Amino acid sequence: MLFVLVLTVFTNLIIAVAADLIVASFVFMKKVSDITERQTTLTPVADEPWADEVTIPETIRNKLFIKHVDGPLFFGFASQFLDIARQAAAQSRLLVLRMDRISYMDQTGVYALKDALTRLNAAGVRVLVVGISVAHLDLLEKLQVIPAVVPESNIFSDFDALKKALDGRIGEMQAKSDARDKKRRDFKTHAT
Repeated sequence: MLFVLVLTVFTNLIIAVAADLIVASFVFMKKVSDITERQTTLTPVADEPWADEVTIPETIRNKLFIKHVDGPLFFGFASQFLDIARQAAAQSRLLVLRMDRISYMDQTGVYALKDALTRLNAAGVRVLVVGISVAHLDLLEKLQVIPAVVPESNIFSDFDALKKALDGRIGEMQAKSDARDKKRRDFKTHAT
C-alpha cells in the first residue's frame, strides 16, 4: 500500500496501480511456490505410499522411489524441483514421477522438468512418468521433452499400467547394475 502511495505522489495513479499489480503477481507466485514445495516430497515407496502403491511387491519396493507432484509446476517451483532431482539421483536408479495431481504446468515448469530429467538420465536414473494428463503430455511433446528426454515407453497412463511393466524393468536394471559392479571389481583386481 505504501508503495502505491509513493508512486501515486511521485508519478501518477495509472503507473502506481500497474506497478502494484506486478508486485502482487510476484507475491502470489512466491506463495504458491512455497505451498507447492511443502506438498511435494520424495519418499521411498515403503514410507508413505498412496492407496494404489501398497500392492507393489517387496522386491521392487526397496529399489523404487516415487515422486508425488501435487499442484502447479511452474517457474516458481523450478529450483525446488531441481533439488528434488538431485536427491533422487543420489538415492535410487529408478524414479517414478507421479503427475496425476498436477493442476497447472507452464513452459518454465516444463523447462525445469526437462533440466531435471536430463540430469537424472546423466546420473543413470531411469525415470518413469505416470498419470500425466493429455494436455500436459501435449505440452511435453511440443517442447521436445517426449521423446527426446523421456522415451514414450517410459510414459504410463495410470499406476496399474506401470505395475504391470515394473517386474521386467527392475530385472533389467538389476542385471545392468550387477554388470557394472562386476566390471568395477575386475578393474580393482587387475589394478592391484
